[in-house]
Amino acid sequence: GRREAAVTIGASYRIFGDVINGQATRLAKLLEELKLAGFSASEGSRVRQYEKLLTQSAQNLRMLKMYRSPKALNALLNLATTLLPAFYAPAFAQIAHDSGSLGMGIGFAAITSLALSALYESVQVLEDPFVAFLTLDGIDVYEEMAVLYYHQLMETRREIFPNAHEFIEM
Repeated sequence: GRREAAVTIGASYRIFGDVINGQATRLAKLLEELKLAGFSASEGSRVRQYEKLLTQSAQNLRMLKMYRSPKALNALLNLATTLLPAFYAPAFAQIAHDSGSLGMGIGFAAITSLALSALYESVQVLEDPFVAFLTLDGIDVYEEMAVLYYHQLMETRREIFPNAHEFIEM
């Protein structure tokens, strides 16, 4: 599972880097060429604004895809854990009737309600995106900032300044 996830995430990083960073860098370079050819500053500013919006939207989509579950799914889970025990009430009454013990029926109802609430709460805890050490779905801030963005910035620098010297990491 972890190996397949690493391969999938690696492929998605490469695709994202190529589509967004590569194309945005290409757009920036083409815009600079247009400005040298007489493109007005106000039109260039508008293109930059759209480029920024496009890049921000793509980043937001990537974050949503990688780290969030839909709010509707969370709302449905909350509703189900609240209302489901009421739908099982006839079954709990049948247990109480068959066993001859009202306490047994109430006990099963309480255990079911507690189990569903515990399941809901555990999903909420696992949903926290900043606990990368607990889940595969968490955000590893070091990975995001130091590895992914550093790599994207260096690729963009290499494309814009092909003759520049490489940075020496310390």
